[in-house]
Amino acid sequence: MNILVTGASGYVGRSFIQSYQNRHHFSTFSNQSMQLEDLDLHGTDAIVHAAALVHQKEPLPDEAYHQANVLYPLELAKRAKANGVKQFIFISSIAIYGESYHKITAQSIPAPTTPYGKSKLQAELALQALEDKSFNVVIIRPPMIYGAQAPGNIHALTRLIQKVPILPFGGIKNRRSFLYIGNLTAFIEHTLSTQSSGSFLIADDEAVSTTYLIQSLARVMNRPCWLFRPPLFERLLKRLRPKIHSRLYEDLTVDTSKTKEQLQFHPPYSFDRAILKSFS
Repeated sequence: MNILVTGASGYVGRSFIQSYQNRHHFSTFSNQSMQLEDLDLHGTDAIVHAAALVHQKEPLPDEAYHQANVLYPLELAKRAKANGVKQFIFISSIAIYGESYHKITAQSIPAPTTPYGKSKLQAELALQALEDKSFNVVIIRPPMIYGAQAPGNIHALTRLIQKVPILPFGGIKNRRSFLYIGNLTAFIEHTLSTQSSGSFLIADDEAVSTTYLIQSLARVMNRPCWLFRPPLFERLLKRLRPKIHSRLYEDLTVDTSKTKEQLQFHPPYSFDRAILKSFS
C-alpha cells in the first residue's frame, strides 16, 4: 500500500515506518516544514496521522492545541477524502476520558479535562463526521506507550532506577494498563490490512502494578533495586503531588475486549516480553 504518515519524526510514526517499511511504500508530511496546499495525495491508499501537540511543561493557550490537534488533521482528512484516499487512521488518546475513570471500557463516556484531551476528542468527532462508504476513519485510543527510546513516565522510571537503587514503591497493588509500541504498530497494520473503521481502545493484555513494573525494569536492566514502603510517604505524596500519586498508586485499566471481538486482534507481545525487548 501507499501510506502517508504524519508525525514521522515522532515515536509512533517513526516506529510504524521502521516496522513495516518492507511491506508498504511510505511518504511523510510535516506541517512544520511543508504546506497542505502543496501536498500531492494522488495514489495514496491510506493516511496514518500520528502528529500531535502533546502535554507541554510550559502552558500553551488552548488555541495552540486546537490548531495542531483539530484543524490540522481535519483539513488533511478533507483533502484525503477529496483525493480518493480510502482510509484515515487517527492516533488519539485515552486522555479524552479525563481523570475520573479507574477502568475505561467501550461504554465509558468521554469527559476530557486538559486542553490536549479536549482537542483530541474534538478531532475525533470532526473526523467521524467525514466518514462514508468510500472513506473509512479509524480512531485509536491508547494509554501510555512504552518501548525502547520512548518518551514519557516509564522512561523517567528507567533513569531513576539507574541512579537510585533504593526506592519507596514497595507493596503497591494497583493495576495500570500500558501499550507496547510493537503492539500499537501491529494494531495499526491490522486496521490497514482489514480496511477497518471505528473507534478502538488498545492496550497490552496485562495490567500491572507500579511495584511489578519497577521490579521488571530493574531485572531486565540488570540493576540492583530494593523497594520498601515508608508509612507516611503515600499520604504525603497524595497531599503534595496528587497527579503523581494517582499515576503511581491508583488503578487505570483499559478494557480492550470489544476491540478484540470486532477486529479479531490480539497483541503479539506480552508485557514481560515487551519489557525485555525494550530495556535489556
